[in-house]
Amino acid sequence: NKTPQEIMDHASNLRVQGKDYHDSGDLHKAAQCFGQAADLWGSLLQHDETASDEDYDDFEPTTQTMVEECVTCRLHEALCRLKQINPAACVVACSQVLNDGVHVDMQNGEPSVLIDG
Repeated sequence: NKTPQEIMDHASNLRVQGKDYHDSGDLHKAAQCFGQAADLWGSLLQHDETASDEDYDDFEPTTQTMVEECVTCRLHEALCRLKQINPAACVVACSQVLNDGVHVDMQNGEPSVLIDG
């Protein structure tokens, strides 16, 4: 089993790979990387029940940070799907964000990602 830090590092690497694929025009691989990264961030948010609390002792990101990373990756996935002219997959990715109870609140003219609950 991977530690939360290892999962976070893998998710961050996938996000970077997704950006590289996007920039090179490979939208299919980019969307896959962003989707996998979002899934990993989501798993961290659910606090894997197989992990011990000790695994999370030195784990630094706040819930808000993990939510923002998850949402950002999922929306990058949606953008890639839209650019591929695959609106159904785009809607699925956006719906996953909304189904997680996430919404954007405008504070002082700046968007802030919030999670219900």
